Amino acid sequence: MNTAALKGKANLAVRILAVLTLAGAAAARPPADNQIEPTERAAENILKMEIVALNSSGEPATDLLSSDLQLFDDGSIQTIAFCRNNGKKAPQPATLAPHEFSNQTVSTLQFPTVILVDLLNLRTLSASRSAEQIVRSLDRLQSTENFYIYLLGCDRTVEPVRPVPKSESDLRVLEPWTKSVGATLDRAIRNAAGTSPPDELRVRIRTTLQALMRIANEMSAIPGRKNIIWLTSGVASAYGWVDFLPWLREVAGILNQGRIAMYSIDRFPLNADTNPNVSLDTPRQLSALTGGRSYRGDHIEDAIAQTAVDVRASYLIGYYPQRWDGKYHKIRINCVRKGVRIHAMEGYYAEVPKSTAEELQGNNFHKAWQSLFDVSDIGLRIAVSPSVKNQQTVHFRIRLDPADLMLLRQGDHYISHLAFEFAGYTDAGPMEPSVPFPVTLTITDKQRIDSATNVTELEQDLAFGDSTRKVRVMVIDRGSNAIGSLTVPVR
Repeated sequence: MNTAALKGKANLAVRILAVLTLAGAAAARPPADNQIEPTERAAENILKMEIVALNSSGEPATDLLSSDLQLFDDGSIQTIAFCRNNGKKAPQPATLAPHEFSNQTVSTLQFPTVILVDLLNLRTLSASRSAEQIVRSLDRLQSTENFYIYLLGCDRTVEPVRPVPKSESDLRVLEPWTKSVGATLDRAIRNAAGTSPPDELRVRIRTTLQALMRIANEMSAIPGRKNIIWLTSGVASAYGWVDFLPWLREVAGILNQGRIAMYSIDRFPLNADTNPNVSLDTPRQLSALTGGRSYRGDHIEDAIAQTAVDVRASYLIGYYPQRWDGKYHKIRINCVRKGVRIHAMEGYYAEVPKSTAEELQGNNFHKAWQSLFDVSDIGLRIAVSPSVKNQQTVHFRIRLDPADLMLLRQGDHYISHLAFEFAGYTDAGPMEPSVPFPVTLTITDKQRIDSATNVTELEQDLAFGDSTRKVRVMVIDRGSNAIGSLTVPVR
């Protein structure tokens, strides 16, 4: 049994009283093939990417392991450090015991997709036709709860037609929103198109990329994989001797950091025939750098339907590149299973990481602490009950799924390096969290293989201030920088 002493601050809403104890417990699903060789590398040097796995019928392949994949970086095969299915089956609330909570239960906020109608670079007539196609495409989907629409107007402003949620109350949809969105979208397009776009090409390009970054930053507050469907008529990546590649790389980095794939639709390229010095390749390049897809022509319905399939077939994988040399590296990923095709980003720029592992951990904890939503990349189930030791404390039983962790082989067992934080929430908002503390899990090979013991359980007693209503438990895998959080009521 492992233990780790916990330290807190005197002025915290949560006061940590005891030690964290670890033990094996029953599990609901078999282990993932997520163990790697016993090399402990800094988390800032890992490269993570979203991939999509489809079978020969175009349906999601949802049971892949890292051993099913072959990843090549500039032709050299790499060791995949972890492979996690984004669409893993979640336990239904009915399977949870009384006073037990999970960040794996089905949520209405899952795999959000933003449709951006780019009027700054799109003909008005084409935009009006596109609006009709958007509504028609959404009506054909089984669910449209996780689709949102924004406009980039000729006046260089970004206007939400249906904005991404910023609070739990925003998730409550009283009626199908697509019933009225057609008229709303058509009216918004006419209003947004009333201003002439700027003539200066560099201004238009810079405005477009800034709009993409703004939307990406809004979406980054939502956990998990996300998509942007960018409806445009081409944006220059180069104009004569001017190269906009540095701006494009910055946008691609923000999208990848936020786990956002770009699906670009280049409908009718503006100026493509009249100005041979203009390269209108930005939409395709952003799609290639983020693991999305690019379309040319009238393919709105195809793009919307494909995102709905891809999110159910998506995985998050990670590996350690051999060189961070600032150059472009080509990526190729194969699946050894017959008939399974992998779609992923075509390459990346190997920029030297700017943050240390400690800085990344601190940033991730801070985001999880301030987020309006729990993060489910690491599966958590937490049961709360009165402590038998002290009537003023609450007992937490925390269950983690090792299938979501990076496991390092050490002899006949595996270890995973984690860090925990606890934060109290009052009616006024979040209180300062506890000091992060490290925990090393030790898992035997039998525990990893045997589905009857494939969950690790941790016990914890916590004391709270009188004003504390909820507590958020946050855990980070220090090997992969994956994070899980779960907010539970204590009053």
